[in-house]
Amino acid sequence: MLIYHDIVCGEPCEKQICIVCLPDESKVDIVDFIMQRTLAEIDLTSDDSSERVIRLECGHIFTVETLDGHCNMSEYYEVDLMGVFKDTKAPPVDFQTPPACPTCRGPISALRYGRVTKRANLDILEQNVASTMSSALEQVSPAIEEFSAKLEDAKREAKAIPLQNQQRRQTTSTSFLNAVEPDSARSLSHFLLK
Repeated sequence: MLIYHDIVCGEPCEKQICIVCLPDESKVDIVDFIMQRTLAEIDLTSDDSSERVIRLECGHIFTVETLDGHCNMSEYYEVDLMGVFKDTKAPPVDFQTPPACPTCRGPISALRYGRVTKRANLDILEQNVASTMSSALEQVSPAIEEFSAKLEDAKREAKAIPLQNQQRRQTTSTSFLNAVEPDSARSLSHFLLK
């Protein structure tokens, strides 16, 4: 006979566990950190989200309310007085660490906390990219400084080169034009005549 026990909708059933069928020694664990209730004290027939439980990958079981508070879900979702998510919020801008089991610090990978987990993973990736870029910049900084110094030297040398005066330019232009025999089929460009 198949017995259905209420779990959070959306969680894979194969990852959850039948609370009723658990041995009594497993039911003494505190699963509600807010009210300090054990698993045996949870009303499995209630529709209240504070009575629903989630089993994490590490095997520890907690109420949804406890994990929602632990994962700061109110920073990611608009929540009404009954604890129902109404809308999403912009995620926090400061660095987020991946959510971890309150008992053993194992990762929380439940679908319900996917947005929290993804934000934390994105923060870690951004930190890794920033670290890599900073390291690469440190390596090329000496070459950039050397190039900048050479560029400044080249600018100073270019400024020291004397400019041709107007008369010398005209003499050069005239001698160039005399040296080139213009083809009657094509004319010299305006640029060459200057």
